[in-house]
Amino acid sequence: MSQMMVLIRRLEEKAMNLSDAAADFTPVDALTMWMVKNPRDFDVIVASSLFGDISTDLEAKRMLLEHLELNTESERLGAAVRRLPADGIPA
Repeated sequence: MSQMMVLIRRLEEKAMNLSDAAADFTPVDALTMWMVKNPRDFDVIVASSLFGDISTDLEAKRMLLEHLELNTESERLGAAVRRLPADGIPA
């Protein structure tokens, strides 16, 4: 069994025992889009190293833009991601 499958099974087991937690399994491309669109929807993200790097890099870039007060650029990044479903890429 792959390490990822072991991780998924453990997360499912833990989530079943917590009334205020939910486990959701999402492809990394969809996850990064949702992180830009609604970053406050996520309390915890558990990912393999590669997928975790992809996800955190995108959000870090947006946060850096906001920190540098490049709000227009940050919003353009967010708007580009929000447009993806309208352009025919499934959410």
